[in-house]
Amino acid sequence: MNVILSTINIKTPWVYKIVEQARQTQSSLLIVFQTSKYFVDHKQNSSVVKLLTTKIKNKSLACNLAIKESDSSLLMFTDDDCEPKKNWLLETKKHFETHRGTSLVFGKVENKKKDQDSFCPSTFSFVNGNGSKLGEPIWQTVGFSNNMAVRKSVFKKIGGFKWWLGPGSFMSTAMDAEFILRCQIAQLSISFNEKSVIYHNRWLNYRQIRIMEARYSAGGIAAHTFYTFQGVMELQPVVKIMISDIGTRIITDLKYSLTRFSFFHAYMAVYESYCLAKGFAAGFVFAKYVPIPEKENVVKRFYKKN
Repeated sequence: MNVILSTINIKTPWVYKIVEQARQTQSSLLIVFQTSKYFVDHKQNSSVVKLLTTKIKNKSLACNLAIKESDSSLLMFTDDDCEPKKNWLLETKKHFETHRGTSLVFGKVENKKKDQDSFCPSTFSFVNGNGSKLGEPIWQTVGFSNNMAVRKSVFKKIGGFKWWLGPGSFMSTAMDAEFILRCQIAQLSISFNEKSVIYHNRWLNYRQIRIMEARYSAGGIAAHTFYTFQGVMELQPVVKIMISDIGTRIITDLKYSLTRFSFFHAYMAVYESYCLAKGFAAGFVFAKYVPIPEKENVVKRFYKKN
């Protein structure tokens, strides 16, 4: 197994836990630095760690580079602010061995810190539903790319991550959301493994999490409308849910800004409206006017209307 980690030189101690688990499971760690500097002791861990660099600060393109350079049939993705729990990699490998038909495996994402004044985004614990089924909220039924394992053959079949989504891109989020939707449309098997656990160590205050939430919503709408504008109508209910959630937040912010004279809530009402429009516009433009690579055009290749 190859573990893929894309970073902009954020120094975190957890990367060495990944290195140790990779060594124990006869895996390797591919770190893509979106900078000319790196912080991992490569000489000490040269048997396990492979370093790649790119001057382009775009996570999707960085991950695509790592996929191209990987030498394993199983690829595990995580982030530089994630700490693996004991046996994280081992449990993932076991899951693939016992579920031969599975193409993607998502694990549980938890947080350690319990603080009422701070919030941790992108945590996930399976609620219900079928991860391979279109039309269910993927943030409840599938998971996130900070704990995602994929067979390399999937990328050969439907292409890599889209350059216009994810950190460092035009939309800045939803790199994984679009990829999950593409896998669902291609009718690939997706499963959840509760024994594969990582801890997300990113803590934000109320204002930071509100801004992050708006960006997540924009990316989510872009990813979903990208496919609804191509005719995948099963995603319409999810788009309506996201629009309803954003609309509720906008109305609440407007009320707060008027009754409590809150500049931040007035700003958020405008910013959420901008994110909503940006997400819709991106989904429409990339679906209708920007050529979709043949390999990535899963609607044309696999989609069958009910």
